[in-house]
Amino acid sequence: MEGMAPSPHLATLERLLDTERRLLEALLFKLTQARLVLAANEVRFVSSSLQEVQMAMDDIREAESARAQAVAVLAEAIGRHPGEITLEYLSTTGPEAARPRFRELRYQFLDLTREIEKASAENQRLAQAGLDAIKGTLSMLYDVTPDVGTYDRRGRKALGDHSPMRLDRPL
Repeated sequence: MEGMAPSPHLATLERLLDTERRLLEALLFKLTQARLVLAANEVRFVSSSLQEVQMAMDDIREAESARAQAVAVLAEAIGRHPGEITLEYLSTTGPEAARPRFRELRYQFLDLTREIEKASAENQRLAQAGLDAIKGTLSMLYDVTPDVGTYDRRGRKALGDHSPMRLDRPL
């Protein structure tokens, strides 16, 4: 199989892919920070941490859009459909000198994707555990458990004030 010739379109795509890889690494870093904040139960920093994750994801979306445009331009220049221009395709069909770099980028993207998915799942687990702890605390403080009532010795429902209480004071 003969490879494609080097072109400015291919160089642009390689540069954009490298930028996107760095942005994915930044996202992984932000997810790791968020995990540490959640694990440390630093509730006051959760919002800021999640905003940073969101900003990193927004940067990635912009980079993906730029990459899609560069792929479309390259595909048109070489007479291919944009869907055919994958990192696997470029690592086997790209210019001989560029193939190792595209292969390396492909493996880096695969590794980063796995790490990001793992970090996201762990963050979700920690966030759910934190939410469950908050619910448990609120339930205990405000007696939000279902009211089963109390009964007297004859088995009749006992009369009395069963309104919500905060520790030792009515709400």
